[in-house]
Amino acid sequence: MTAQKITTHVQDCICLLSVTNAEFLRLVRPYFRPELLPSRQTMTVIKACYEYFDITGQAPDMHIRDVIENSMRGYGKEDKDLVYKYLDRLMNLKVPNMGYALHRLNEYIKTREFEIGAVEFVKLVEQGKFGDAQSLMYDVLKKGIEREDAGLDFFQDHSDMSYNENFLMPTGFKHLDPFRGGWYRGEFVCGLGGYKGKKSFSASYIGSYALMFGLNVLHVTHENSMQETAERYDREVVGLVRPIHNGQERPFYYFHERSKSIRERMLTKPSTLDFEARKEARKLLQRYGGRLFIKKYPMSTCTMGELERYLDYLERYKNFIPDVLINDYPEVMKFDPRKQTRDNINEIYKDHKRLADERNMLVITLSQATRKAIRTQRLKMGDFAEDIRKLGNVDTVYGVCQTYKQVKKRIGTIYIIAAREGEMDIGCGFVMNLDFGHFCTETFPIEYSGSIIDSSDEKEVTSDDFDPEDEDYWDGKNDNTAGS
Repeated sequence: MTAQKITTHVQDCICLLSVTNAEFLRLVRPYFRPELLPSRQTMTVIKACYEYFDITGQAPDMHIRDVIENSMRGYGKEDKDLVYKYLDRLMNLKVPNMGYALHRLNEYIKTREFEIGAVEFVKLVEQGKFGDAQSLMYDVLKKGIEREDAGLDFFQDHSDMSYNENFLMPTGFKHLDPFRGGWYRGEFVCGLGGYKGKKSFSASYIGSYALMFGLNVLHVTHENSMQETAERYDREVVGLVRPIHNGQERPFYYFHERSKSIRERMLTKPSTLDFEARKEARKLLQRYGGRLFIKKYPMSTCTMGELERYLDYLERYKNFIPDVLINDYPEVMKFDPRKQTRDNINEIYKDHKRLADERNMLVITLSQATRKAIRTQRLKMGDFAEDIRKLGNVDTVYGVCQTYKQVKKRIGTIYIIAAREGEMDIGCGFVMNLDFGHFCTETFPIEYSGSIIDSSDEKEVTSDDFDPEDEDYWDGKNDNTAGS
């Protein structure tokens, strides 16, 4: 990353963290010179934060305007106005991802210090000062933020004992969260399912849930079209039907707590042809503050290098850094023809885990289960198709399962099949309303020894089961059409 390639967004992240986060200042103060930045306004703000931190040991935060005023002695009115205007814009931004900002800043420091050192190195060599040149280059190569180079000093640094800043969001499945907690930054998650097993629906559901928490989402698709993927996000939010069902009543399914059964009521919703309804869905999501980019690559055309290039493009030209990357799905990306398919898959999964670590984001991919796992009650670790080594490269695996009976009753089950941290072999049931575009309308607890929904005495779902005077339903507890 050269001086010209550091993005405005990354500079804003560095600057806002300097204003608000004392831990960030403690890490970067000894190693980063603000003069390396191309923006004078950014440099001015960070210098002021350094001065305040040196005296108080804290970040200026709400005192930043007073701190800035004191540090701009000698500035003209026009320069001061530019700094204040920049500061006003800065303080309205969302709290940055500190791990990613540190990673990008560390790369930038190394690159800029090397560029400057290389010029001085040539001058010293031309003057015959070879010893000085060697010492200079040795010092330059050590530049960077110590946290990234030295790791955690276990007995001296207690930052790892503070609140877990890597927590990102709940899972989106209410009855999993008491066991899982949620999804985390730096986590590499794989969704496993059978052929046509609603894996892609699960990914767009998690993506829409992330948007409701104000997070940035990048959804990369290799099979589904860009329009189809966008339509799934619209439908997940407001419950749109397909054009063929426009103006028709359709059954909406829900879990009846008292009888432990699935019931239905009839609803009429706009179709995906309703432009205003789709605009309303996007307005609703936009209010939360997150952003969504959907990128389509034809199958077998996108390499990992291309995916990383696109991430850099979004950061540089769109000021967009994803908190969540959904890649649907790695097995259909472009591979090295000189390697066996299994070896290519193993490498590409390792690269996804590297992306999650380097960019400090949640990465979600999807994978096929073996043929024998189709329509099974529950997926297991051994059900990965192609290469079992995928299991070792991911942090968490969730399985989306549906038996034939569950398909008929509009429900499914989701299990945490494997987890590097936290509990495994836990799951819950969920109600699907795909007629309205909802992958998960609500969840319900499920016992491992046998689903209450698959018990032999469970009656079939009919419209006669819907009781319009049922207070348990009409109290609103189960009418969550926003997809939570």
